[in-house]
Amino acid sequence: PFPKNLKSGIYKIEAKAGSLTRTINYRVPNLAPYIEKVSADSYIPSPWTPIKEVKKNTYSIWNRVYTFDGKSPFPKQVTANNANLLVKCPTLLLNGKQPKWNNWKITKKQNDIVYFAGSGIIDNVKLSYTSELHFDGMYLLKWDMTPSNKYLIKNMKITYSMPQKFASF
Repeated sequence: PFPKNLKSGIYKIEAKAGSLTRTINYRVPNLAPYIEKVSADSYIPSPWTPIKEVKKNTYSIWNRVYTFDGKSPFPKQVTANNANLLVKCPTLLLNGKQPKWNNWKITKKQNDIVYFAGSGIIDNVKLSYTSELHFDGMYLLKWDMTPSNKYLIKNMKITYSMPQKFASF
């Protein structure tokens, strides 16, 4: 076992078996986020700030604004420092077709996360999703596809477009 209260840093681990010896470096990360239980509650560490709903379907997060159209699970626009990051908003294409989205709703609001859910349909394939917008700007999207009968997916893409000056990073 490792010693208790092991500080972050690089340590050497040595294993011996008979006349053979093997030494490897072992990195112990900064455990503060785990000890402090970052993300185990609604605590927002500095320098981040709580999510603010600035108008319907529009959320301000630190130096960014996320705008949703109230249909699609994807943001319609994201701005950072007052610059638009999307020329074309994200779109799901399944076999070259776009879904018809509906039932978009906010299921829960907290200072650190806003939860969304909704559904859609493409060629009798039912789509349902949940998503989360976090205080640090992370956007998590989970979806499920349920076809009414056998359905061959030849290709599935998410397309979007960004200005060149932002796309190069």
